[in-house]
Amino acid sequence: MYRREKLKSILGQELGRLITREVNAGALLTVTDVELSRKMDVANIFISILPEEKEMDVLALLNTRASDLRHALLKKLTIRVVPRLVFKIDAGAKNAAAVEQALLKEDN
Repeated sequence: MYRREKLKSILGQELGRLITREVNAGALLTVTDVELSRKMDVANIFISILPEEKEMDVLALLNTRASDLRHALLKKLTIRVVPRLVFKIDAGAKNAAAVEQALLKEDN
């Protein structure tokens, strides 16, 4: 369990740095969470993108560049196998904002 949590943390930090340096997305990107498969061979990377209008374009770009990012991680980290990267939009922030808006409307 410790190894899984450590790998999740390292992947999140390093991907955040790599994306900022190597992917010209034209948007603000934040890695919000990393989920690893049971065998740790696939990593679902949840990202937040601003402005929201660019989400689908940036998501497509990241998934296209996933193999390049994986290769860069392999060079940087001291692990034998880097999980396959799958980027997904983190809907948590949007859902929280929607709930907050609904609560504000109820108060008025």
